[in-house]
Amino acid sequence: MKDHYIKYKYFLQDLIPIFLENVDELRNENKDDYNKGKLFAYYDVLTIIQQQAIAFGIGLEEIKLMEVNENDYFYSNSD
Repeated sequence: MKDHYIKYKYFLQDLIPIFLENVDELRNENKDDYNKGKLFAYYDVLTIIQQQAIAFGIGLEEIKLMEVNENDYFYSNSD
């Protein structure tokens, strides 16, 4: 049982930074409707993961998912 927990923990620790890196790349691309939609989708998925982690007592630091801030997804200094 413990091996499964560690496998899932490592999975999330690997997956979440990939999502966050994709968000950073999108924020530097054209702000067309398609990219805005992709940013919204990432925000939606990451907030669901965050909420479920909290509900299951998983520390956000443990899976490398600190607070998800909508300003990081929908606004930038150039907007």
